[in-house]
Amino acid sequence: MSIFVLDQFYLALTLLVTIGYQLIFFLVAYTFKFDKVTDFAGGSNFVILALLTYFLCEVYHTRQTVALILVAIWGCRLAGNQLYRIIKTNNDQRFDGIREKFFSFLGFWIAQMVWVWTVSLPVTFLNSYKLSEYDPTFGSATDIIGIVFWAIGFLFEAVADLQKNHHYSNRSGPLDFIRTGVWSVSRHPNYFGEILLWWGIFLLSLQPTLSSGISAGWAAIASPLFTMFILLFLSGLPYVEKPTQKKFYESPEFSSYKDYLNATSIVIPMPSSLFSRLPHWVKKVFFLEWSIYHYPPAWETDFPSQRIHSSEHLDAQV
Repeated sequence: MSIFVLDQFYLALTLLVTIGYQLIFFLVAYTFKFDKVTDFAGGSNFVILALLTYFLCEVYHTRQTVALILVAIWGCRLAGNQLYRIIKTNNDQRFDGIREKFFSFLGFWIAQMVWVWTVSLPVTFLNSYKLSEYDPTFGSATDIIGIVFWAIGFLFEAVADLQKNHHYSNRSGPLDFIRTGVWSVSRHPNYFGEILLWWGIFLLSLQPTLSSGISAGWAAIASPLFTMFILLFLSGLPYVEKPTQKKFYESPEFSSYKDYLNATSIVIPMPSSLFSRLPHWVKKVFFLEWSIYHYPPAWETDFPSQRIHSSEHLDAQV
């Protein structure tokens, strides 16, 4: 029999644990004015919540064990990879200028608390006091599709990070961008993997909600939706795409990068030989090639085959 703690779905418990865990790391990061622990704190927090709810529910069905293993693998890989990158490069500029500002820096950690707690919801509900008593036979369509989604998403994310780490360790200069491997079919294969694997975890955790008729379990859909929202509209694509396009537009490498933009899907993988032939409206409707991700001069210029050294150089040719 599951252990009742604060509420039937462990929502309050997981929220309190997340707040406490993140605050500990925030105080360390703020005190020493560094950011080597931020991503480790996020990834490891997912594993802690999965383990905590798993052991509190005290009924270890196959579906719950599989979900725990998948989240633990993902969380440990994420925490380890991000910690490795920061330690190896000894350079993380995300928080330059705000590490010394208590409330500004705290704002990021509060956002990380919301991210961890919300994205963990499928496993939290799956292991909850209320839903863990339901044990539909493992192997349903949602179980299988969920595991397949997770596997494909995890593979894309892990391979993308490995290839990116290797490229950054060996590139010839700051404008030597990666365009091989999974990065040849998507400009952000890691984001694609992240989104797909959390849809997988949601589907894997869904069957007890469907069988029990407890509508509260549907709140777990906030996990993949929130992941998509963050990556598509907040700290993902908007944070990366326009600044990168602007940097290349004002460099001698603009022509090569412009060709890459035109031939490579922004998120959803597609062979460049096929993607480059698609009409613009198809790219916009089905492949997220939206204007909010475009640095206008880089897309409106009529000189894709020439080297543009700067915006002034472009103006001189018009």
